Amino acid sequence: MRTRQEQAIDTSIAEATTISSVVGLIEKALHTQGCDPEPLFAEVGIDCSVSCDPGARIPTTSLQALWKASVEATNDPGFGLTAAEQFQPAAMHGLGFAWLASDTLRDAFQRLVRFSRYLNPLINACVDDGKNTVDLVILGPEKWPDFVHAAGDMSMAAFLRMCQITAGEHILSLIHISEPTRLDLASRKPTSA
Repeated sequence: MRTRQEQAIDTSIAEATTISSVVGLIEKALHTQGCDPEPLFAEVGIDCSVSCDPGARIPTTSLQALWKASVEATNDPGFGLTAAEQFQPAAMHGLGFAWLASDTLRDAFQRLVRFSRYLNPLINACVDDGKNTVDLVILGPEKWPDFVHAAGDMSMAAFLRMCQITAGEHILSLIHISEPTRLDLASRKPTSA
């Protein structure tokens, strides 16, 4: 039996959109790495100014093309982490502020799950209660055609940052990401914004 995510991918990848604030994160990250974003944005047909419009949406296929062009231009497979360094809760619009208003991480995770389709309708997220844990599970992006992992890296790093803001810096010692490692994180140094 096919999952909801698999059905959504088949029927709506061409129509899926993402909130425009991601464009601003990519633009700032390109600047921090000494790249001019204008040619890359023009190449994939995205207007840089769209990030200033909180109601704008970007076709997910165009955004994935921008991620790919950005990784290639910077020659940085960890470019998504550089973009995440530019992240502020306001980038998630009302969801970011709702997260900050949450009493617990579980409450914040539930809000993210409930409104994740606002960020991108192809996101498949759920909250799983473990014996001594509350787990945020995000599935499926690697099944998108031509998925660029920098986008997933940015998202996960942004969610981790939101966890730090909500629960404190110590939360990182309790985090486990179950994804094959593609990046040498030990040698990566944060960029200065």
